[in-house]
Amino acid sequence: GGEKKRKPKVGRMERRVKINAPLSRVYRVCSDYEHYRDWTGNGIKKCVVQEKRQGFQHILYTTGVFGLTFNFALYWSTAVPNKITFRNPSPMGAVHLLKGEYTFTDLGDGKCSVHFQIIADIRGPIPHFVKIAIARLIVHIALDDLNTYVCSDRCIQNLAKYDKEAGGGALHT
Repeated sequence: GGEKKRKPKVGRMERRVKINAPLSRVYRVCSDYEHYRDWTGNGIKKCVVQEKRQGFQHILYTTGVFGLTFNFALYWSTAVPNKITFRNPSPMGAVHLLKGEYTFTDLGDGKCSVHFQIIADIRGPIPHFVKIAIARLIVHIALDDLNTYVCSDRCIQNLAKYDKEAGGGALHT
């Protein structure tokens, strides 16, 4: 019989959330990849910055979720105002494609909205419902955990601490 070519299932998920914190703080937290563990829970096991230059970072991750471990790299870019984009440079292990973006809108009054979207193609012997669960978890972390964190005193204290560590002369717009 003819061999059936399976078309990869590329999953796409997006959501928007309103946050009662200033855009500058939310953007700063989202673009501070080295401190993601402050708010993303313990899904990220390891995070190594490979390369860093103005508006661009190349980071290697090891994540663990539902007893599965994934190693992948992401290119992060802040080249476009009020947008942070990420994508994997090439397939690595089960992570064939992983890309997405944060889009920030200032709502005035110290509030903003964040739109997050992710597109993923995870291959390998992983059941589809697990892939959906992983995508939902990523969106939950990206928006709900972010929201909780940026509105917390812990966030404000951490940012003050990072400013101090940076020599206090760090300029954040």
